[in-house]
Amino acid sequence: MKAYCEENGEKGLMTTSTCPTCGQAQLNLWPDERSDGSFESEFYHWLTYLEASGSSAHHRRNLKSYAKNHILPTLGKLPPRAISTRIVHNLYLGLLQKCLATKTIKHVLSVVGGLLNHLYRLEGIERVPYIPQIRVTPKEKAWLDQAGQAAILSQIKNKYHLYFRILMETGIRPGECRGLKRKDFSGTRISVSRALDENGKIRPTKTGRIYRFQISDQLEAEIQRRYAAHHPEAFLFNHKRSALQIAWRAACDRAGLRIPMYQAARHSRASQVSAECDAYRDARLKEALQHESAETTKRFYALDASRRLEVQKSC
Repeated sequence: MKAYCEENGEKGLMTTSTCPTCGQAQLNLWPDERSDGSFESEFYHWLTYLEASGSSAHHRRNLKSYAKNHILPTLGKLPPRAISTRIVHNLYLGLLQKCLATKTIKHVLSVVGGLLNHLYRLEGIERVPYIPQIRVTPKEKAWLDQAGQAAILSQIKNKYHLYFRILMETGIRPGECRGLKRKDFSGTRISVSRALDENGKIRPTKTGRIYRFQISDQLEAEIQRRYAAHHPEAFLFNHKRSALQIAWRAACDRAGLRIPMYQAARHSRASQVSAECDAYRDARLKEALQHESAETTKRFYALDASRRLEVQKSC
């Protein structure tokens, strides 16, 4: 994302200040004299660029955390031009020796690759070294049934109760729930078209799409009772992200259940639907051949796709 000022024959990368020659708004990168040429200084200049180009504070904070804990102690003093494939490989070996999760290692290396690719596009380096491709090992994620969710909801302060109830019943993302307006509710349907970041700025949904969710009659009646007189453009919630996190942890402690908010809502909703589908499938299998148990039908009669293919090949 480059912006230029060409007034009076000048051409240069702009900042968010004002151009001294034409007075136009500027979206500049950094002047070279502000850099000592090290990977560390280029990293913080990169963060400045990301902020100017609209990157979220949450994303930049994650980048800083990965850099401070895992990258800068090794690469910080090196000039980016000197970072070779062997140096990146040695960094990778060091991350493995720390016994970090594969997902963390992947994120750390993606930060290195992101900055080096950025410098390459700016012609700051001549080539980008090979960055190892990491296969992420899936982690076990906890989930709650509706009884578990109800146990935590019973411990939530009334101020935050409806917010968490919508999260659990629909499985929408926390930022999308904070971005809900009165006009997004039509009967038992919710349209999700925006999200709020941690600073309260309006963002698109994660994929840029508009989602529609079904809610229960009870939840729809509660929303009507609370917000019937609200302006259509009014936000339902004005809760800060940090306050919601504190309220969630306190409710979990009182309920005796330790689970992250995202897993208790979005992951749990998906797991509940999956369990419902499995139960319906088992009931239909048992009914199909009138067996005493669906396990008999699944084991001996209901062939999966690979087994059906094997039978077709043998014919």
